[in-house]
Amino acid sequence: MDDAVLCLGGRRVLNGATLTLFQGEIYALLGPNGVGKTSLMRVLCGQLPLERGRVGLGAALEDPRQNRNVLRLVGHVPQSIAIFLRLTVRENLEVFSRFLDVKLTREAISHLIEVTRLGPVADTVAATLSGGLRRRVNIAVALIGGPRLLLLDEPTVGIDLEARDAIHHVLADLRDHGATVLLITHDFDQAERLADRIGFMRAGQVILEGRPADLLRQAIGAKKQIEAALSYDVDDPAQTELRTLGLERVNDGLLWRGLADEVHGTSTILEFLQSDRVPLREIRIREPGLDVLFRQLMGPSAP
Repeated sequence: MDDAVLCLGGRRVLNGATLTLFQGEIYALLGPNGVGKTSLMRVLCGQLPLERGRVGLGAALEDPRQNRNVLRLVGHVPQSIAIFLRLTVRENLEVFSRFLDVKLTREAISHLIEVTRLGPVADTVAATLSGGLRRRVNIAVALIGGPRLLLLDEPTVGIDLEARDAIHHVLADLRDHGATVLLITHDFDQAERLADRIGFMRAGQVILEGRPADLLRQAIGAKKQIEAALSYDVDDPAQTELRTLGLERVNDGLLWRGLADEVHGTSTILEFLQSDRVPLREIRIREPGLDVLFRQLMGPSAP
């Protein structure tokens, strides 16, 4: 995608967005709600037309919106479950293959079931499956045409950790077999653990991208994140001192956090937090993650 511009309802939702994906990688797209992530994904799978810019897939960079054979190389897993709940897993794959005009043998269907680790529930009615299993059925449906690019919009929202890990294994296996995976997520831990590269979107553009470890090292270096949970609010002079030390109040609550290293006063911060002026309930010191970088890019009010 190069210099993509898209307007919806009189609002410019993509504003010169540029994104390059490589074969055999997982790319996680991060950003607040309303910055154009889902719209970008819908453009890639041919659902929305651009006002300006271009989209290309493969070595020849053919536009999937103008070539049905190229469009079949894109699989899309929307955030909402999109399967037939009254059918079994196997029957869903059979029906969707007919919708997509893709001839699947029984062996091919069994392969999709194996790839998505749905073997134990292959002949189970989808309505009785958990949310995590239904999402895996959605992924299996998206793989029917043998796509080279798989698009997933928040594939693990609302499911438990075990189901999330199962989906992670499926996506990693697909990546390892040469597929390219683009996923939208608000799960920073998921992006950091799973993605080869990440991109941050703001105001309809990808403003920063790279490998998670590289981006964290460049932006934060050797600093640690300090979080201090208070038992009750402190007076104004103590709040001023906390801000002077580089801590910020989170959502006007009893949690304060900031970045520091020995050069920038970790010892001084800890000494003040443990003084009589601060009703400290708990203190946490950890390696900064993508959530810290996200707040740096999007502003301190970001979640």
